[in-house]
Amino acid sequence: MATLGNLVRLAPLDLAILPSHPALQLHLDRKGQRRVSQPGADENIPLGAPQKATQAVNESESGTTDVNGRANLRPFIKAILDEAVTFVDSSLPATFKATSEKSSPPAVAKVQLLKREITGSELSEVPWLESKIPRNRPNDLGIASEAWFARRSRHANRQDKGTASFSEFDYGLRVSHSEHEGEYTPDVFDTFKVLDWAIQDEEESDFANYKNVTMSSTY
Repeated sequence: MATLGNLVRLAPLDLAILPSHPALQLHLDRKGQRRVSQPGADENIPLGAPQKATQAVNESESGTTDVNGRANLRPFIKAILDEAVTFVDSSLPATFKATSEKSSPPAVAKVQLLKREITGSELSEVPWLESKIPRNRPNDLGIASEAWFARRSRHANRQDKGTASFSEFDYGLRVSHSEHEGEYTPDVFDTFKVLDWAIQDEEESDFANYKNVTMSSTY
């Protein structure tokens, strides 16, 4: 069974380890989270950065972290994508249990519902600081657990009644996901983009097996 990663977790990421963004840094400065509190630590490292951040000041900009201990954008995105692929392709089929099956009109295909609880003891084995992008272990990990749910369905890949082509699924589930979710989730009233990290076209090659890569924060 694949080892659980430290990024694709239900515990939210601390703002201080996200890749640099002008608006994000302005927010941290205003909230007084610019400087660390550890004696002898570099004053430019953001409060809440991983404990290994004091080592990061000596690393190159081409590494996984910048001189302030923040994750560099491209390694950060690729680490999350790689971890998510492993979780979906390996962990989900091996560890999630089917609970029920339901119809989902207008689709013809049935939807299988699955779930998994990741216990606190399992989370304690996560390599929080030893991963490519280190992050501090959440404070309440000793008693916390994660409840994961998934849906699985198989559809004919064509534009037809009761099904959809792959490009249609891509548009509905990946492109502008938050906006589209409001169309079938009553609790979603509105969405707006808070931050957007620009990725240049020439940087696409850095993501190997991925394409149309973007990173943004939507509320």
